[in-house]
Amino acid sequence: MEVQSVSMAIGFATALMTAFYMFRLIYLTFWSPSRVASHEIEHHIHESPASMTVPLVVLAFFSLTAGWLGWPASLGGSNHFEKFLEPVFANHVEAEAPTGEEGHAEPSTCSWGFPLLPPSPDCSWQDVLT
Repeated sequence: MEVQSVSMAIGFATALMTAFYMFRLIYLTFWSPSRVASHEIEHHIHESPASMTVPLVVLAFFSLTAGWLGWPASLGGSNHFEKFLEPVFANHVEAEAPTGEEGHAEPSTCSWGFPLLPPSPDCSWQDVLT
């Protein structure tokens, strides 16, 4: 069996487990009967205090702002964050690829094996990242 097939099977199984869990979460939260032990306890359930709600609102605001700053141009955004970082990466010098006999770039023999496993020891990180 190929490594890609195993990776796809793991990804598919993970997606199925996530879908099941999310369905269960939504169902138990909104459509199942209450599982509170007594009616007395149910009267004491209340909204979170401001000490918990305010930090969540602040985090939500900044996550939306950060998402807006990085909205890619392919989805109709202008990606302000990429433009902000452009001077940092503008002076990046590309290394010349080794050429073969006909002047074409030789394919790299270094590659990642199974996802998240490092490449073979005889490859440098620069070889892998190019």
